This record gives sequence, C-alpha cells and structure tokens, in this order.
Amino acid sequence: MSSTPEPSLPGGADLLDLRIDRLAYGGDGVGRDESGRTVFVPFTAPGDRLTARVTQAQRRFARARAVEWSERSQCHREPFCPHFGVCGGCHLQHLEQSVQLHWKHLFVRDALTRIGKLQDPNVAPVPAPAADRGYRCHAVFAVALANGQPQVGFHDTDNEGIVEIEECPLLVPPLNHVLRACRQWLRENAAQLAERELGGSLRWLDVRASSGAEECTVALWCHSQELELAGQLAAHLGTVEPRVRGVCLVVSRGRQRQSDGKATVVSGTDSLREQVRGFELQVSAQSFYQANPAEAVRLLEAALGMGPTAGAGEV
Repeated sequence: MSSTPEPSLPGGADLLDLRIDRLAYGGDGVGRDESGRTVFVPFTAPGDRLTARVTQAQRRFARARAVEWSERSQCHREPFCPHFGVCGGCHLQHLEQSVQLHWKHLFVRDALTRIGKLQDPNVAPVPAPAADRGYRCHAVFAVALANGQPQVGFHDTDNEGIVEIEECPLLVPPLNHVLRACRQWLRENAAQLAERELGGSLRWLDVRASSGAEECTVALWCHSQELELAGQLAAHLGTVEPRVRGVCLVVSRGRQRQSDGKATVVSGTDSLREQVRGFELQVSAQSFYQANPAEAVRLLEAALGMGPTAGAGEV
C-alpha cells in the first residue's frame, strides 16, 4: 500500500516539479514553483522532490497533488489506517512520529511569533503521546443519505463527501462498536429515513466514551426535534450495545454543528463523569473535553506546575 494517495485528477492540469521545504500548519508540504509562487501539496514531507498536478491556482499560491516522486524523504512512514489520504480526519500519519512532534513544535512557535508578535518565545518540546492509536474517547461522525442509503463516517479530504469507515484505529474500541451499531440501524431503516426525509435532518452522530471506556453516550445532531428517530435508535443501542449509558438529541442551526439550546435526553443521561487528579468533571454532549484523556491529565499537571497553589483545590 502506498503511503501517499495519488488521486485521479482532470487531464490537462499543470504539472510542477517541486522540492518540499517545510510543512504548513495543517500538514500540507510547502514548495515553490519556478516563479516563486508558494505551492501546498498534502501528504508530502520536507526533502521530497516530486511532480505535482495543480488543483487550484491563485496569483500568490497554488494547491497541488503529488503524482510522482523523484526523491522521497526519509521522514515518510507507512500509515497504519487504511483510510488515510481519503478520510479527512488525519493529515500527518505518513510522517514518522518524531517528525510530527518537531513540526507541531514549530507550528506553535510560528503562531506565537507571526500572529502573537512575541520575540523568540520559549516553547517546550512537544512530548510524545503515550499511544498513537486506540486513545480517542470522542468522535463526531457525519451522516447523509446517498441514493437512498445512509452514509456514516468522516468527511473526505476535499470536504465534498463522506468516507464510510468500518472502524477508526484512533478510537477506543467501544466507540467503533457504537459506530457499527448506529450504521446497522440506519441501514435497516433506510426506507423510513428516506420517506420521512430524516436523512436530511440527521447530520451528525456525536459519540463519547469515558476515560476507562466503560460507558458511552450518543448525541444525535438534527435540524429539527426528531424525538421519534432518536428514541428508536436509543432502543436499538440499548439491546446491542450495553455500554451506551444515554442518548440525547441536539437541534443544530444552519449547516454548522452549533446549537442555541440544551440537549434533550431521550434515554439515560447526556453526560459522563471524569476524574482528573481528584477533580470530578461532568462532561455533557455539548461540552468540550480532551479527546485523549491521558493528555487532559498532562495539561492539568502542566498548568499546576506553572504557579504556586493558593490552597486545597485552588490554583
């Protein structure tokens, strides 16, 4: 399997010979064409020499896709996810972990100097994570109907469609189980979804697991109060996935995953409880919490180490 996708692109597009010198925030490799124009090429690495096909051309920059390498950097590694390069969820899996950490460090420094206007900020090295897969306790899956059949997965790299994944290797196993259970129910009820146009109302499935992965919650993000739909899915999950502690419904506004109101609990609860260094947190469907719980502990310890404590439970 190639470590870098080579998608088919329209014929007649411009071909460029490039050397990739650095990475841009977001993961695209950056090179310059003969005129000096900046060219962004995804799934490449500093040191690559390649031919790329232009997909978007502007006066000051262009975007392109690599089609052939004349020299491949030693920064590359084989991605562990079979969906990498098509799924839009990950951007750096083709790089060795040490390279990823190096560039993430530089991204922070660049933001502080270029945007924050700080002079030579002291940025600590990015520590290696305890695990590079099987750690994420939160995911948001996009949902759509295509030819009367429900699709559940992540948006593709061009944000034009949905990549139906069987499982995501970054997720804790229970969330992949919940994904399969939800997809099963949606497929079994495809006719109902199409007839009642529920496929156009249900936009996202927000799944969350506790840090120990013993319990999960599922939030349905819909454009309207689809309580019957949510209740039917909750009943199905209750029979096939006992770790689902609750199902709730959130009404979104517009095309974005934003809401003006609280979640409506359909079964069980809409929140999970987390313990972090003696602090108990209640994480609800619409709240933010680190998707990697181990890193939440690291962040708290780093914050506590930045100043004297004022007293028990206070910083």
